[in-house]
Amino acid sequence: MKDFKVIRVDSVTRVEGHGNIYVRLSKGKVRDVLFEIPEGVRLFETLVLGKEAREVVNIVPRICAICNISHRYAAIRALEKIFDLKVSSEVILLRNLMHYGEMIESHSLHLFFLTLPDFLGYPDAIAMVEKYPEEVNTGLRLKKFGNYVMETIAGRMIHGENPTVGGFGRFLTKEELQSLRDNAEKLIPEAIKTTELFRNLHYSTYAEEGMLFACLKPPTDTYGFWGDEVMISNGDDRTIEEFRVLIKEKVYPHSTAKRTLYKDRPYIVGAVARMNLLGERLHGAAREAFQHSYSLSWIRNPLYNNLAQAIEIVFALEEIVKTAERLLKVKRIPNLLPIKRGEGKGVGAVEAPRGTLFHYYEFNEGVCTKADLIIPTAQNYNALERHLRVAAENLFSNSALSPDKAKLELEAIVRAYDPCISCSCHIVNLASK
Repeated sequence: MKDFKVIRVDSVTRVEGHGNIYVRLSKGKVRDVLFEIPEGVRLFETLVLGKEAREVVNIVPRICAICNISHRYAAIRALEKIFDLKVSSEVILLRNLMHYGEMIESHSLHLFFLTLPDFLGYPDAIAMVEKYPEEVNTGLRLKKFGNYVMETIAGRMIHGENPTVGGFGRFLTKEELQSLRDNAEKLIPEAIKTTELFRNLHYSTYAEEGMLFACLKPPTDTYGFWGDEVMISNGDDRTIEEFRVLIKEKVYPHSTAKRTLYKDRPYIVGAVARMNLLGERLHGAAREAFQHSYSLSWIRNPLYNNLAQAIEIVFALEEIVKTAERLLKVKRIPNLLPIKRGEGKGVGAVEAPRGTLFHYYEFNEGVCTKADLIIPTAQNYNALERHLRVAAENLFSNSALSPDKAKLELEAIVRAYDPCISCSCHIVNLASK
């Protein structure tokens, strides 16, 4: 009889999609740790073939209801390069505004309803309501406001089609901009309290191991969520075109999602990567929260992605106030630019809530002939699995911990990464296994 024991967590809860944790022990030592992705593949790279630019932009956000704005924005940025469209600064500001709304909605959903129960010892947010009503209500208010921002700018809360290639179908009124500005300002104190809440939680150290980080480099010396260069914590700076080619996508037998490596190393994208690389660029209350919170543990411990997201909510609210004020001074509403049939190829990249998102397209005679979408969660899988292994080695060598407690610790690591599993499952070549 084989001397081994299998520990499984099937269908990790409080994440988007379906993933399983598999740990195999032999003679008291951890032999295998896998994060299995059993979901069916999604065929978006083929769904857009033969489609015109604005059709593509309306299809690809359907990859995800949570980060649909990021998918739309990344596609728009790629397609405007291909068709050589130069939008005005006012359009860029309004796009930034909608992007901040998505960050607030997604981060507040993750922090208050998916991961906070781990730290407070509850199975879910509903069970927290009696003892922690203020925290739950804060999460609801922040999430509702993020939805309001997206609905106001995009036209719908989910899959709004107002932002498109060449600009917006409709620009906002002064009244709408003023409402966004005022409501964001009112929520800043609650967001600051959220950073204090997550700063004072206990972060276990079972999974600590240093990792490589990557995020987009904003075009100016600021913190931000888009750019045309990638910053990497080993000192490399790459254009998004270079980085897309250099990261190696690979299919593993236990996963229907592609995974990536940079120079044969796992790397992390997302809020904790952005904070590690760009945190010193923050201003205002977000900068104060970062300075009060940051430590070298952020380089080693994936649980700090939660606190990084809390700080980004403060940043996004402050930026909504400033951006809306700038847009309120705009006297001329920019027109939607026309698209001419053409050909070419281009990469667009933005920082989605879960990390750097790449959209690559090739067009010929005005229609799409090739597409490649590289999803943040797919980039994080190898690092996530590595942190699960380190944690398993520490947890299962600790005889004082029950198997159930060890499983909860492993689940908390997965949830800290805030994976968007369905997004990550794309076309795979099974023969490449």
